[in-house]
Amino acid sequence: MKEMIRNRTAEIEPLMIETRERTLGLFNLASEEHLRESPGHGFRPIIWHLAHIGVFEAYWLLQQLGGERALDDQYERIFDPIKTPREDSVNLPSRFEMEEFLARVRDRTLPVLREFRPQPNDSLRRDAYVFDLVLEHEYQHQETLAYLLQLLDRPKTAPPTIREDRAKLNVSASPPPRDMVAVPAGDFQMGSTWNGFAYDNELPAHVVNIPAYRIDRCLTTNQEYVEFIEKGGYERREWWSEEGWTWRARESWVSPRYWKRKDGVWFDRTMFG
Repeated sequence: MKEMIRNRTAEIEPLMIETRERTLGLFNLASEEHLRESPGHGFRPIIWHLAHIGVFEAYWLLQQLGGERALDDQYERIFDPIKTPREDSVNLPSRFEMEEFLARVRDRTLPVLREFRPQPNDSLRRDAYVFDLVLEHEYQHQETLAYLLQLLDRPKTAPPTIREDRAKLNVSASPPPRDMVAVPAGDFQMGSTWNGFAYDNELPAHVVNIPAYRIDRCLTTNQEYVEFIEKGGYERREWWSEEGWTWRARESWVSPRYWKRKDGVWFDRTMFG
């Protein structure tokens, strides 16, 4: 058991380093001027997430796990989503200052990881849970950042440089059949068992019965969705659930957010064009 935990903590350090590199790479997709904007819809400025990630890491790994005091009281206040509401997230430090803070935090948290010893009866120390918590939190903000960058007006984002060997696509010579498959009724276990990281709303594992249903074998294509739109998909109530129809009416949607029609042709606006 001790050897397994030792191996697990050895795996976490490169994950933390790689994850941080990917986070910083996302912030490289736009200039600091545009990162300091809010893309609307009640979001904070994009750059706020950078220091928030460090504050979260410091809180759980240094304060809660290590019993230390906060590294920076001002950061603790500004980048706490409860202490500082969205509308007050202004006059933020520079990106350089935020990255310096992240580096200070990481210089303290990696030694904590290397000296970590599990305690089976402690929910934070069990199975190195607290380190997975910090990693999962950063993954979540990476997803949020990708969404926020997508919301920025063009051309405020610039595509990253992609190595040629990583840019090649694996295209199947014969696409799979686009039919539906039948899934029989039955029980399945929903939720997580404690054999790795899980959020509290994923616990406890429990059995759920699902009636029989049919589902497409493949994901819906853009062409298929265009057909749905052109056959009145956004006007015909019978094709929507109650919740979906309420959402569509409230938001006045007639197509996906990033789709635009020009001269009879549909265009999909991606992050870079």
